[in-house]
Amino acid sequence: MSVSNIRLPTFGSKDRVYRPRIIFTAFLFSIALLLSACESPAERASGYLESAENKFEAGDIIKAEIDVKNSLQIQPKNADARFLLARINESRQEFQDMASNLRAAVDADPEFAEARIKLGSLYAMAGAMELAEEQAGLLTEVDRERVDAKIFLAQISAAKGDLEHARLNLEEALVKEPANMQALGLLASISAATDLTGALELLDDGIAIAEDDRPLRLLRVQLLQRAGTYQDEVVEEYQGLMTDYPDEVAYGYRLAQFLSAEGRTDEVEPVLRQVIRNNPDNIEARLALAQYVANARGLEEAEQLLIQSVEELPDAYVLRLALARLYQQTGRAEKAYAEYEYVADAAANEDVGLSAMARMAGINLADGDIEAGEELIERILSVDSLNTEALLLRGALNIDQKDFRNAVSDLRSVLRSDSKNRQAQLMIAKAHSQAGDIVLAEDAYRRVLNIDPGNVTATLELTRALVMRDRLDDAEEILRDQLAVFPDEVRFSRALIGLLLSQKEMVAAEAEAARVAKLPGKEAIGDFLLGGVYQARGEFELAVEAFERSLQRSPTAREPLRGMVASMVKLDRSDDAIAYLKNMQQENPDNLYAKTLLGQILAGTGNLGEAQEIFESALEADESWLPAYTALAGLQQGDISSQISTYKRGLEAVPESQELVLLLGTAYERSGQVEEAIASYKNALEANPDFVAVANNLAALLADNRSDTKSLEHALDLASQFSDSDNPAFLDTLGWVHYRLGDYSEALPLMEKAVEAAGQVAVLRYHLGMGYFATDKPDLAKEQLEIALAGDNVDFTGIDEARATLSKL
Repeated sequence: MSVSNIRLPTFGSKDRVYRPRIIFTAFLFSIALLLSACESPAERASGYLESAENKFEAGDIIKAEIDVKNSLQIQPKNADARFLLARINESRQEFQDMASNLRAAVDADPEFAEARIKLGSLYAMAGAMELAEEQAGLLTEVDRERVDAKIFLAQISAAKGDLEHARLNLEEALVKEPANMQALGLLASISAATDLTGALELLDDGIAIAEDDRPLRLLRVQLLQRAGTYQDEVVEEYQGLMTDYPDEVAYGYRLAQFLSAEGRTDEVEPVLRQVIRNNPDNIEARLALAQYVANARGLEEAEQLLIQSVEELPDAYVLRLALARLYQQTGRAEKAYAEYEYVADAAANEDVGLSAMARMAGINLADGDIEAGEELIERILSVDSLNTEALLLRGALNIDQKDFRNAVSDLRSVLRSDSKNRQAQLMIAKAHSQAGDIVLAEDAYRRVLNIDPGNVTATLELTRALVMRDRLDDAEEILRDQLAVFPDEVRFSRALIGLLLSQKEMVAAEAEAARVAKLPGKEAIGDFLLGGVYQARGEFELAVEAFERSLQRSPTAREPLRGMVASMVKLDRSDDAIAYLKNMQQENPDNLYAKTLLGQILAGTGNLGEAQEIFESALEADESWLPAYTALAGLQQGDISSQISTYKRGLEAVPESQELVLLLGTAYERSGQVEEAIASYKNALEANPDFVAVANNLAALLADNRSDTKSLEHALDLASQFSDSDNPAFLDTLGWVHYRLGDYSEALPLMEKAVEAAGQVAVLRYHLGMGYFATDKPDLAKEQLEIALAGDNVDFTGIDEARATLSKL
């Protein structure tokens, strides 16, 4: 087609086929693309690097990092780009990444002196002197004349103890750059060891010419602190920094810490208040003041401070959260909930709002309002599916509900975003343990120790898991390894001694207890542990002496007192025990534990009337003192009616006591009052559904005494939670309920497992025997029933059925 045949558009006509502006824009865009396509990779990499350097100098670290990484994608071995990325790492204190990028820079350009010097200095600061000297050896003679090189070489000399050579390098550096802060600071630090006055004068000269005098002034404070005799000068220096830089709250914190360490606690609070006056919006300062006041003068005053701060800064939700936590800490959950709710409503989907909502959910779950707690958790996760607090709460809830698979899934989600979350890893271990996956539990506990090497819970649970698998040597090794690193952790020592005693390794157990007794501040518990070892060996005289030493250091401790009294009774020295306890009562009449122990010893010697008076005296002092009720009931053996009255009386005073509920139910059973026992257990479970032992007893009672389907299904509902239990009594109950419902295939494995764990219990053998009888295994049934009925004084619920069944075999 010729040019003359081209028809030009008529602008302004109704049907405009062409859009000249669009065409022109597209033309320019095409030109831009063409020009950019002509740009070489090296030019693009250089452009990215230049942009990154500009942004870094302007303080835009995030965008600078993006640009420099774009440059490195094009030229991975660009030394300048690697060096800039190392500087970005340095600004974030990412020293491992910094070292990696500096190594890449000098590998790409061995003559890159600045990068090599910075890498060597980093090694020197980390104490890796061989690597630092290696980098120094690669510097040329010209490079060594650089100021930063002389400072680096001085670092190496100082680390090697050659202070004279270090001083020489630093002085040469200062000749070239008199205001070099790093050289001034290092020279002053070196000089201070022999000439503090000269070092301070050197710093004063540097401070006078420095654009930013803060680093040198802080070093001056450090040198004065190190000297130990210039406390007032230290305070003056910090106060000067606070005055000159009122927005730098760190100076106030450091002064407060210094005053606290010096025992000048009365001066701490005014300093923190001054920080707040300088910067009223500083939330950290207000929290620090509240924490200090809580420690120094109590929670009530700290509460008033937080209330005042919340009133002054109503939008500072972190302060309101702190106030809510204080309410929780002091048992005022309703007030805490109200504060959390305020933050959750005001901050909506912000992190602080979600955190408040999670605390609300925690309170709901603790109160037993599972539905409300779950609803809040799901609301949080609908906004932030990886919210740590919500996932931890849901994980804990799933563990409680035996939903271990989903619990572990939630907790692993936490670890994917925070691999060092100790709580999540501990909960995973707990989930595996409760699910019966001991191998997985062991691995999880080891992972906790990788995160937190001294974690007591993980150590003790790992040890327990190993013992359950009969790996006693491995358990001992774990405890000894922990004690090698944490020799003062008495809980590790107690576990080790218990393990050694279970294996009759008396000498080793005594050695560990004696080691603890020599630790400063641990003498009392060490002697107590020694007393326990002597008791286990039957050396009761030595036990008494050890327990007495423990009590001399810790007069109100219960465990050594109980151990000493028990050892005296073993030695037929009950009179000595009574005299000791009576003397203790005279010195400390409010010691109810000693009073109850005295009553028990008197009862053991036949002084029942005096013992009863003592127990009643203890209850007059404190009607909620549970041991007195159980001891008083012990005097009433043979008088089941009186025992029932005592347990009822105790429950009126201590309604939350699971022990008294169980004792009352058992007393009802022994007296033939089965319906009363059932009612007692039901009432207790209505008040507290978490009474697991009560649920077990009620399920067993229903299975033994009811035959209707409704009652037996209720028993199954109660006992189904025991399917993953290690407790033989719980397993037997669940198995017996299945048996009574005619579900023998479910019943037998549970009852077999129970007998395997506690075969000495006659009723377990009876239940298993009946299971075998029902499944047409007469030989096995006969064997179990004979064992159940063996012995002169055997008695259990169902004994008549056991005898009748055995007679048929």
